[in-house]
Amino acid sequence: MAPAQDLIPAKRFVLSQDADLPGGDIASAFDTTLEACERACATNQSCTAFTFNTNNNSCFSKAGPGAPAFFLGAYSGYVIKSDSGAADRAALRRSELPFVPDWDMTAA
Repeated sequence: MAPAQDLIPAKRFVLSQDADLPGGDIASAFDTTLEACERACATNQSCTAFTFNTNNNSCFSKAGPGAPAFFLGAYSGYVIKSDSGAADRAALRRSELPFVPDWDMTAA
């Protein structure tokens, strides 16, 4: 059985391809992956965005970056925080679906 997951993630990302977010660097990592870059930003309270360069597998976590600029091979993501009441609304909606087992909720 899989461990329980939050119905609503605290943070999610909106990604843009071939975009760099200049400035605002608060951390960097090299020889990494896009997924690891996203996780690094998600776990840093100060991170509001990140840029991942696929040309050299580098990651730059950011706080207050500048406007997006074209950069071939880069992915940039902005943090979108969940609405403060979203978890409560999701739990209420979940209680309205007693016929769906917890292990199948993600697929539902």
